[in-house]
Amino acid sequence: MQKRSRYYSSVLLMLLFSVFTQAIFSQVDRSAPDIAKDLLLAFTQIENHLPVPSADCTINKNWSIEESLDHARQCELEGNWKCCKFILDDVSKRSARFSNIEKLHLLLAKAAYFNNRQLYDSAKKIAGIANQQALKNQWLPEETKALLLLSYGALKTRNIASSYAWADSALQLSRKSHEKLLEGQALLQMAFCARRNFTSSAHRAFPYYLQAIDATGSSADPATFFYSCMYFATDNFEVNNWRIGIPYFKNAIAIAAASNNVHLAYAACVSSAYTLFQQGFASQAMTLYKQSLAIAKQQQLPYDIEHSYNEISGTFQEIKQYDAALLYADSAAAVPCVDSFYTNIWQLKAGIYSDMGNYKAAAAMYAKALNWNNEDFLYRNQAQLSSYEAKLNTKEKELQVAQEKKRGLQLESLISGAIILLLLVVWAYLVQRRAGQKLVVQNMIIEKQRADLERSLSEKDILLKEIHHRVKNNLSVISSLLELQSNGLTDQKAKAAIAEGQNRVQSIALIHQRLYQHENLAAIELSGFVNDMISQVSGIFKIPGQKINTVIQVPETLLDIDTAVPLGLILNELLTNSFKYAFTSQQEGTIRIGLSSPEPGNYLLTYSDNGPGMPDGFDLKKSQSLGLRLIYRLSNQVGGSATYLPNEGCKFIITFKNAFTRNNEA
Repeated sequence: MQKRSRYYSSVLLMLLFSVFTQAIFSQVDRSAPDIAKDLLLAFTQIENHLPVPSADCTINKNWSIEESLDHARQCELEGNWKCCKFILDDVSKRSARFSNIEKLHLLLAKAAYFNNRQLYDSAKKIAGIANQQALKNQWLPEETKALLLLSYGALKTRNIASSYAWADSALQLSRKSHEKLLEGQALLQMAFCARRNFTSSAHRAFPYYLQAIDATGSSADPATFFYSCMYFATDNFEVNNWRIGIPYFKNAIAIAAASNNVHLAYAACVSSAYTLFQQGFASQAMTLYKQSLAIAKQQQLPYDIEHSYNEISGTFQEIKQYDAALLYADSAAAVPCVDSFYTNIWQLKAGIYSDMGNYKAAAAMYAKALNWNNEDFLYRNQAQLSSYEAKLNTKEKELQVAQEKKRGLQLESLISGAIILLLLVVWAYLVQRRAGQKLVVQNMIIEKQRADLERSLSEKDILLKEIHHRVKNNLSVISSLLELQSNGLTDQKAKAAIAEGQNRVQSIALIHQRLYQHENLAAIELSGFVNDMISQVSGIFKIPGQKINTVIQVPETLLDIDTAVPLGLILNELLTNSFKYAFTSQQEGTIRIGLSSPEPGNYLLTYSDNGPGMPDGFDLKKSQSLGLRLIYRLSNQVGGSATYLPNEGCKFIITFKNAFTRNNEA
């Protein structure tokens, strides 16, 4: 119920925000020139805003422990990280006589320092110790801070599942301890987790941003307020909601411009540069990217240095200065101790080489990106997937045991009530009441377990979507490699064969794309998939000026992925055959596709065109064509058959069964 109420609160907050923004903009039409004006004004605010760290590092021996830690924290934010480290080392030397809470605050300060210095392994180790000590002493605010530090480092190293779990725990603790500022920081971290998973689903982070803004405010916690406003704005820009995002973008820029915080200055430069580039201001974007690189080098932050190099390289590529683009891409790859953007760098270099016409080098870079992408994803997520499966199985068993116990208690209560009712009515009432109280407690326990199970299922769905997304991306890379290989061939038959192979790869990729873009991760909606497949094949093989009509009579049907992949390849071969051989450039053609279900789990697919049809005496089983052999064998694979009917053109009858029916018949 608490999760449901929080969800409804988030939805209500978004509705109120929508009404509010519409009321503001109904009076003034913010056209493209207005947006450009606001962006260029932001550029003038942060251009040349390069915080200069103080070289002074004075330690006052009269400071308390908390005053020393606050001073160290402020030095790091202002860019004087050497002084911060010096103060922390000095405080550590005196830690033997500290109280337990003072020692814990020192650990949290060190972990925050290492996170800001982008030394995430060291930060994780210290934050883990701090979390254990806070948990042992039941210090909720300190435990919340430790969990946030763990979540931040995990997200930066792409351990998304752990980051989400720690952020969610921090959010619950902050609400339990009524710490509004910590709640705002936890909400922001939850938003980061939501947007890092799938940028195409970044809107899921919007309620978290708005709640974080409400919980912190610009004066109480400027950093959290800045990041919430900035990322809420840029995520809205990603989906062309410029009117909604601009006011928050301006708030964030104003905070960064007035602050001496080097981290805010860096984030403002990178986000503004990306936004300016989207609007066509490449020169201003390049200025800010180079400014962000200067800040990162000044602070010696390897992840930020690599990211800045990467963005500068991409900007040079877009303005067709390829030598400079390659130079900065090589600089990004050479940053030591950082691997977060390796896949991005190889893909970037592949695109640069492809634009230059060097397809051999581009293919090598694509292969590197593919290999690194696969190795890195499996290394970081295989253990998590196995862990989630084990947790889900355990929780399901626990839920079954609890339900059996509940039924046992109910039976025991009824029997006891019946026996006692014969002896004394009043005594039976008291026993029944006590049993009812036990049932209430059991129901509360079962409800909590059910909520935990739903959360685990949600986390598994996130990982399954990521897998489908990765598979689709890998298939796209393979398709690009085939295209690059084709560009280097002169034999038209070989090029045609590679094009057909590329088309088959794209048909499989289309299935995985539909899986991660829709809520149902186990099934494909066939009607929409057929239309997408027709558009894909016609875009490759249709002759300019040719008119081909399609008559689709496929009802909304959900198919499991084990059936959808073979069926998609069958449709791809049939459509390819029609577009390549059935119609001449002057002929107007018609393709008809129908689907019926004679009985549950069994299907009949009818495909026909009004072309010349197959030669006399054609036998599908004996065909030497790879595509037709695929149709025959794949139809057998899905528990059906393929039949050719020479009736006014080319007509195929494909029967098949879904996976559930096939498994039951096996």
